[in-house]
Amino acid sequence: MVYCIWLSSVYADTPKKSARSIAFAEKNWKAAKVGVELRKQKTEENAAAGAPHHSRQLPHRNLPLCTLHPHDLQVPRKGSVCLPQKKQHVNSVVGNPTATGGDAPDATLQDTLQQGLLKYGQSFTHNSFGSDSMDVETVPLRSDIELWDRTTIWSNFPELSYTEMMESDSGLRRWLDMFYKYGIAVLRGVPTEKNKITEVVERFAYVRETQYGRTFDVINKTEEGAHLAFTGLALAHHTDLNYRKQTPGIQLLHCLTANDPKLSDGDTGGRSFFADGFRIAQWLEENEPAAFHVLTSTPVRFWVRNEGQQYSAVWPVLCTNSDGDVIELHYNNRVMQPLQASTHVVIPFYHAYKLFSDKLRDPSSNLEFSLVPGDLVAFNNHRVLHGRTAFNPTKVARHLVGCYADMDEALSKYDSLQAKFHTK
Repeated sequence: MVYCIWLSSVYADTPKKSARSIAFAEKNWKAAKVGVELRKQKTEENAAAGAPHHSRQLPHRNLPLCTLHPHDLQVPRKGSVCLPQKKQHVNSVVGNPTATGGDAPDATLQDTLQQGLLKYGQSFTHNSFGSDSMDVETVPLRSDIELWDRTTIWSNFPELSYTEMMESDSGLRRWLDMFYKYGIAVLRGVPTEKNKITEVVERFAYVRETQYGRTFDVINKTEEGAHLAFTGLALAHHTDLNYRKQTPGIQLLHCLTANDPKLSDGDTGGRSFFADGFRIAQWLEENEPAAFHVLTSTPVRFWVRNEGQQYSAVWPVLCTNSDGDVIELHYNNRVMQPLQASTHVVIPFYHAYKLFSDKLRDPSSNLEFSLVPGDLVAFNNHRVLHGRTAFNPTKVARHLVGCYADMDEALSKYDSLQAKFHTK
């Protein structure tokens, strides 16, 4: 028979938290003692009556809620204890041990609890107890995110050679660090072969397959009804796949074919442009707080039907965390559906949407350049909006290969490399 109290120290990572957990354990020690006495008394009564002994004979409902069998244990929640089927907190059932005439644990128990919490506290989050050398979560050594506009991004353009990124961990760390800080990073000198983009992704993550396949070709297609990206028409600022419940965090585009802008007579079009959505959201919050509130609190539907498949998801344009910080954007005129709401909601929404869009399209907000063969650009699809100027497919050769990846894998690799090189 095992008695177990799940302490709030499951998540304790400092002596101060451990001290609070010890006080909690002392407060509920009486409950465990009562449970033992009840079982002992019931066992003696059964023995006197001739009933066979069985450790499960006393129903759980007659025991304090902190006396559990191993198979009753549930996944603990932060700041609470693990309970059987009744969803109650121990504090609502068990009072101060001394209030009922009981004694608090002696010094030996207190020392044992102190040592155990400091040594094994992290083990409560694992399937089994481990030693004091068990790996525990550490604070990621990430750089600060840097918001940018056209001037600041050009002053410190985030680029690295393909060879350095692929052949050394220090190079990969540097490239991922740029990607994390700016939401965009460029590789130069990537071999112009279609499969090279997946090799780059697999250096730090996994390819995220979508309805477009593992990779897709961004090239002019002559068939009727072709996706807008597969034409020579302009592509306005947007983020990709907003109509999915889990939008990919990373998009990559590898240039295989393009006209050399240095050899062209004037602007032939087909230039790529990018904008930092986090910076524009910050501008909106500081200058138009009411509009910022509208875009963070109004859900809008994104929908598409593509090659016989239909996708739909509902998001605010600006998604925030519990602290009110913007952590994700969803913006695409081509798949965002008309807002279905009352007039008093619709008018403020489109007013706020226009304010955001005007700032987004301001040339001072944008990084614009021509991709040349061998360039590969990766960007945070939850932060950086991208687009393309129009071009004439009969005069301009342009072929990009694209794919997606999830942010979790990239951040995991980034964190491990930051820890390896002990740099920030």
